[in-house]
Amino acid sequence: MTTTAMAAPKNSPSVWMARPKLRSFVITATKPFFLAGGLIAWLIIRLLEPWRRVRVGMLVYDRIGHLAINTEISLRESVRRRASREYTILVSGPPANRQLFEMIARRTRVWRSPWALRLFVHGLAPLIRGTRFELDLPFEGNEYETLASAGPQLSFTPAEEARGRNFLRSMGVEPGRPYICFHSRDKAYLDVLHPHRTRGEWSYHDYRDCAIENYLPAVRRIAARGIAALRMGAVAEKPLGAEPPGIIDYATKFRDDFADVYLLAHCKFMLASTSGICVVPPIFNVPVALANFTPLGYATWGPRDLFIPKTYHDASGRPMAYRRLMELGTSRWTEGNKFTEAGIAVVENTAEDITDLAEEMDARLDGRWIAEPGDEELQRRYRALFPADHPITGYPARVGAAFLRRHKSLLD
Repeated sequence: MTTTAMAAPKNSPSVWMARPKLRSFVITATKPFFLAGGLIAWLIIRLLEPWRRVRVGMLVYDRIGHLAINTEISLRESVRRRASREYTILVSGPPANRQLFEMIARRTRVWRSPWALRLFVHGLAPLIRGTRFELDLPFEGNEYETLASAGPQLSFTPAEEARGRNFLRSMGVEPGRPYICFHSRDKAYLDVLHPHRTRGEWSYHDYRDCAIENYLPAVRRIAARGIAALRMGAVAEKPLGAEPPGIIDYATKFRDDFADVYLLAHCKFMLASTSGICVVPPIFNVPVALANFTPLGYATWGPRDLFIPKTYHDASGRPMAYRRLMELGTSRWTEGNKFTEAGIAVVENTAEDITDLAEEMDARLDGRWIAEPGDEELQRRYRALFPADHPITGYPARVGAAFLRRHKSLLD
């Protein structure tokens, strides 16, 4: 199997983005105009408040994961607040996924313009930051209550549903036939999407990477039951090569902005890793089975979700108990260099671990799952690793049963 980086997505960076010195000069030279425009916008917002509270924010537009989950959390939160007096406006640059952007724009007001974006960033945002006029779209990873408070906020039109069914047929998957989506994070996406940045600038993400090869035994097992399996991703470091019928390398052969969202919204479940694309199914309440979840202090979001964390080895190569990792404060580390500096190796799940995870998810969704004695106690012991004030507290998902049985010594 050769290592071949795929072509960049259609919305890859422009020459303008690849010339940071020119961009910096123009931004500096025009900033006074945007400061003045921001002041005018702020005064208008204040004058309108007696009749309508205007709140302005910015889409996290440049990564599909944040575009999906940050926006969905904000929309579900607005449903929970029932803020009828609010008039919200979101500004955006070129989105990571055009279909997702169009669906968001049908649900809320979005102004996509480089000038609007700069007016907000350089003019208005400093004036409204931290005030009632700011519409923030945060994502901490523990918004379990908000996500459970309302149903999916984005939907497909009848024409899009028909288009999606036709797309499935074009890949050889008849509508109505169940399928799963699978994905493993590699470094190709950021390298291709942002070629103006060096590998070193992205390397702190590498601890989340994992090998697609370790997912394939699970996928083959699922496909053998007649369930199609679609390999997802905007850019893939390696093509799959020859695989049995029913396993489709969508990422390298069919990839499309519309289909990215449609396929993830309609699959039986997604088998994935810690990457942006893994949060697209949850915004449609589609369950996910996440292997190689890292760092330790995060969990998935839905009550039907399953996950298994990566393991961690010390400098001598011995597995480290999760409680020891908690004592060292690693649970919310999001930069790989911190683990390296601490002499901790972040280790991928094995193909056996991932296969067991996928099998459990498939069996649970079909009503075939039979728990073993002691499974609930292992779940309790995993939850007990985290103090009551830890952000992960209250997660509704479950850790893969076979993983906890196999690695129960890590819970000591």
